[in-house]
Amino acid sequence: MLLINIWLPYIYQKHAFDKRILDKDVYKVVSSKELPDFGDLEMYEHIYMVNYWRFWTHPEMWSVIKINSSIQKEVDYLCSQLKMGRKVGIHFRGTDNIYSKDIPIEYFVKKINEEIEKYGENISFYLASDEIKVKEYLKNRFENHITMMNKPVCRNSKQGIVDAFIEMNVLSRMDKIYASARSSFSELAHLFTNNEFEELKNINNV
Repeated sequence: MLLINIWLPYIYQKHAFDKRILDKDVYKVVSSKELPDFGDLEMYEHIYMVNYWRFWTHPEMWSVIKINSSIQKEVDYLCSQLKMGRKVGIHFRGTDNIYSKDIPIEYFVKKINEEIEKYGENISFYLASDEIKVKEYLKNRFENHITMMNKPVCRNSKQGIVDAFIEMNVLSRMDKIYASARSSFSELAHLFTNNEFEELKNINNV
């Protein structure tokens, strides 16, 4: 088997390989579980896989990740701001994610209301989002139920990347995560601890 990390033009892919596994195929096998596996790959001589996410998994694969003390301190602080009782993570992904940016905010509002109706005051939410307007809207609507990092989201700086990793670890410590469709960020947070995970999809795009 030869593994090469390189992008090849679509026309070349079709002529050079007798089997192509695209990112949408990996998603159906690994994430959504729509398919059990990639099929019988032994029947193909040349296989080309395109993927931005994991294509293999193991129950212990995430346990080796250890975070340093300064990041752990930030994670602990944000978690301490949540009430005792049930803790729910909300991850609304917008901006450049074509699969999730058109999900109505009302989908998340509905889930939050359902959780509050069930657990009353014995519940709190951690909100992670790259959309400032969404954070302001949900914070104003649910007030003391919502906790979030009060920093601008910037993935193009070292601190921005650190802040994102902090929020990923906070989400991993929630009892459940409600996430935008096909976001590797919230899915990875879920995989750290295998907490409850529900992906919200725009029913008009299903």
